[in-house]
Amino acid sequence: MQQIDLFLVIKRENLQKVTRKELSDFYTRYSRRLFNTSLRIVGNSQDAEEIMHDTLLKFLLRENDLLSILNDYQVSAWLTKTCARASIDLIRSRKQLVEQETELLGDNIIDNQQESAQQRELIEYKAQQIADSISQLDQPYKTILTLVLIEGFDYSEVSQITGSKETTIRSQFSRGKEKIRNILHYDNRR
Repeated sequence: MQQIDLFLVIKRENLQKVTRKELSDFYTRYSRRLFNTSLRIVGNSQDAEEIMHDTLLKFLLRENDLLSILNDYQVSAWLTKTCARASIDLIRSRKQLVEQETELLGDNIIDNQQESAQQRELIEYKAQQIADSISQLDQPYKTILTLVLIEGFDYSEVSQITGSKETTIRSQFSRGKEKIRNILHYDNRR
């Protein structure tokens, strides 16, 4: 964009009189630099793009305040400084929100972490009980339950591994689960 075109954008009394080409040239000239400046600060391309657009609009809509800008360097400096400030303001506002949420939810976060640690311990304990119960079973129940529950194979894969029919695998799996329930139920009564 030539310097004369930039002055046309700045000095127009009504932004609607600016041609599309002038706006396009203005956008092309500054958008990438502003986007990169904001991206380095906020670290998010969507936020950086929004800040870049807001900065350009602010420049174009505040013509009267900017009439004193006489050269391209000053325009570029104003845009860059405004973009950087807006990016920093966004970061600050997000930090404040996080701090406020942490203050409000601080006790709940600690309670939730303790509850999830207790839940993990309970799950691990139950998994160990099931694994111990499987080891007490006779063959082929032990093999089939190990392959399905622990190794994660489906019935057709277990059928291929063992050489048994899939219907046989399903029925032995069902019987094996029932035997585990009986073992666990008996152990819990003691």
